Amino acid sequence: MIKNYIRTAVRAFLKNKVTTCINLLGLSIGISAALIIFMLVEYDHSFDRWEPGCDRIYRIVSESDVFKNSGAPVPLLEAVRRSTAGVEKAALILECSYGRAKVTVPQAKGKVPVIYKAQEQIVFADSNYFSLFPHEWMAGSPAVSLREPRRLVLTESRARLYFPGIPVSQVVGRTVVFCDTIITTVGGVVKDLRSNSDFEVAGVISLSTVASGGLAASYNWNEWGAISSNTTEFVKLAPGVGVRGIDKQIAAISDLHRGDEDRKQVHRLQALSDIHTNLGFNGRVNEQTVRNLIWLAVFLLLLGAINFINLSTAHAAERGKEIGIRKTLGGQRAQLILQFLTETFVLTAATAVVSVLISPLLLRAVSGFIPEGLKVDRFLMQPLVWGFLFLLVVMVSIIAGLYPAFVLSGFRPVSVLKGGVAAGGTRGAWLRKVLIVLQFAVAQVFIVAVFVVDRQIHYSVEKDMGFKKDAIVNFNVPFDFEHPNGKKYVLRDEIARIPGIERVSLGSQSPAFGGRMSSRLRFKEKKQDLNFDVDARWGDTSFLSVYGLQLVAGRNIGYSDTANEVLV
Repeated sequence: MIKNYIRTAVRAFLKNKVTTCINLLGLSIGISAALIIFMLVEYDHSFDRWEPGCDRIYRIVSESDVFKNSGAPVPLLEAVRRSTAGVEKAALILECSYGRAKVTVPQAKGKVPVIYKAQEQIVFADSNYFSLFPHEWMAGSPAVSLREPRRLVLTESRARLYFPGIPVSQVVGRTVVFCDTIITTVGGVVKDLRSNSDFEVAGVISLSTVASGGLAASYNWNEWGAISSNTTEFVKLAPGVGVRGIDKQIAAISDLHRGDEDRKQVHRLQALSDIHTNLGFNGRVNEQTVRNLIWLAVFLLLLGAINFINLSTAHAAERGKEIGIRKTLGGQRAQLILQFLTETFVLTAATAVVSVLISPLLLRAVSGFIPEGLKVDRFLMQPLVWGFLFLLVVMVSIIAGLYPAFVLSGFRPVSVLKGGVAAGGTRGAWLRKVLIVLQFAVAQVFIVAVFVVDRQIHYSVEKDMGFKKDAIVNFNVPFDFEHPNGKKYVLRDEIARIPGIERVSLGSQSPAFGGRMSSRLRFKEKKQDLNFDVDARWGDTSFLSVYGLQLVAGRNIGYSDTANEVLV
């Protein structure tokens, strides 16, 4: 029976090629969009869901009425670890050289060392990191590899980069130098993570290196008032422990150590599952954007389904005699309904196959909006995707095919064979009109949204921000933590001599960047001491001219080797 239904469906498609193509195109747009959006949503919600007990892992974050920061004071974690009931494990992660470290690999027999610049994912941490984010060890162990200062654990890919052609087992014991001053010895090698994580690392230097290597001041090791997003603190709660109780204990610890000016700062727990989709704390994607994408997929599917319903009922006359003859020969209405639902299912399944085939092309067309880690070939290997696709086909088949099936199967044989196809009376005509109006309304909403987004993008690109954005290049200057020197000034003067360069400035960050650098500002106003946080930048006398910042009062800062002037 099913075979006959499928044969009849294929024959109907070949007879009505134009209608079939229109339906195929409408459904393919909806299913392709739904499939790609499902990939994006599943990808964004797959981060850090693989760790054992991930629902009990939290990050300590900081916030006040004027800022949010994904970091916390360095000494806070040790105090939490020591005196907070309910904390099972705690891990501190410090980014080496603010996330971009210079790596030098000494070579044997007096050869020139190999230098790798701007290496990312190099951090200071102890073995607790590997307790919260387990890796498969290829050499060494978490209990021993990071026990002593200046020890290093590399991932397999980074070990093969720094020591090409050398077996992983022989990498242990080799020397790697970071930022020209931090001399480390490889104590272990782990495999690269295969799961998505916002805290994937390529090299872990033992945390004790900071305290014993003269780096404590550079990382605010004992500063309760210093907060940096380069500092990440994790805790894993014991089973059954509530978040509110831990937040209260953290607040009590903070009150004991911070000054009066920091009372407005709050340190609290942020769930591991919330980190990737919370832009307020340096997340990578907006949760609201993800929800909007889901609604977009729903509307596109509805458009395809409504288009199918309208075309199917509009071509009722062409199927009238077929239905009349079937009923005259004993065909039951239930069989006809099943026949038309089978046609919809076959068409939707064919559309789904087309959508899977063209999804890589569509993703390539919008590659600028797709995360780099989203690979279609790897994604399509997951059973979850095929389960979603099957449910999607069934759901679209029922939504798009149920009403036409009932309408067409309701034709009266006598009326049909006499030349009439009336079924459903004015009720069917009224419903078709509603669907057509709804289809055009949704399409108009999409068109208006495109124009609105276009104007928003144009506004954000063309808006005068108050500083110059074009023809300016920023890069990080290496910093010698143990032996600060004036090499950056020599570099600045040499760059200024290059033809084609108008101005050069040394500073901390550009006027606007994807982060926050706050400082405490104190001054007297009418015999009253004012004290609050401000967003701050550090720059030399050329900072204003490089970025085209206009003075509205006063003068530029003067040259000095101490910070004794500020611009507001």
